[in-house]
Amino acid sequence: MPASLYDLHVHTCFSDGRYKPEQVMQEAKRLGLSAIAFTDHDLVRGFMDAQFNFQPGYPELIPGIEISTLWDVGGARQEVDLLGYYIDPFHTSILEYEKIAAEDMRAFSKKCCDGLTSLGMGVTFQDVAARFPHGLGPISIAQTLLQKGYLGDWDQAVRQVLSFWETSLFRRLSIAAAIAMIHKAGGVAVLAHPALISCGDGWLQEEEIACLVKCGLDGLEVYHPRMNETSRRYFSDLAHRFNLLVTGGSDLHGWFEDFSILASQPVTTEMLAALRERAAHRHQMPGYATRRLRKRRYG
Repeated sequence: MPASLYDLHVHTCFSDGRYKPEQVMQEAKRLGLSAIAFTDHDLVRGFMDAQFNFQPGYPELIPGIEISTLWDVGGARQEVDLLGYYIDPFHTSILEYEKIAAEDMRAFSKKCCDGLTSLGMGVTFQDVAARFPHGLGPISIAQTLLQKGYLGDWDQAVRQVLSFWETSLFRRLSIAAAIAMIHKAGGVAVLAHPALISCGDGWLQEEEIACLVKCGLDGLEVYHPRMNETSRRYFSDLAHRFNLLVTGGSDLHGWFEDFSILASQPVTTEMLAALRERAAHRHQMPGYATRRLRKRRYG
């Protein structure tokens, strides 16, 4: 049985997840979930596909996204993930950002495949696109390496692919700009898995959180599979101190854990209600959280 009726951090095949949105929705229905948020990296296509194929008995579908941002923290510029909830997926800023991010990921994928081929691993862009038509990126390229038998170890494959990542130019938003974009689209901005962000020799401190609060940060993802009880208490305290929302989710990708971690994090009805309330206030639309979006095929 799931630990929660809600999962606010789920990926689909439209970014770096294994499963189609409809597969996730069917499993969520089987488990008896009440609400789920698709938070694909830098795009809303997973949500849009699920919305188009929405069936009776499916859990509430929350519009979401996970934006890859840049943040100068801990003495270094880092790529930090920011979750956006209850965004308007048709908002111009979201659609424009998604287009730019997709172009960047396509360029990276081509560069990475050319680099791998030069090293004697014949993985072409066409190979990857044929195997993973919905989502290009490091995970799909690493999976292609394994499927073609060039490398037998997943960690080795990922390291090989990511060796091209740091030399690629991406039009990443600063974390402040990403928070502003989420707000502009009517959404709620939540820092993803904060314990995984490097900050010198330890976790983020009050001054770093205060900086994000000044930029408009709405919440912290306290409940995540890679955060232990100590880190959860620490970031729960920070959330309370700064009057931030607390959220959580499985961060399901599905490549190794199947659906076993879906709704594994203790997300409460009160947490979701607070998230809805913040979104409704931002939209100035009390019914936004449950508003059915018009059906529209996306991509």
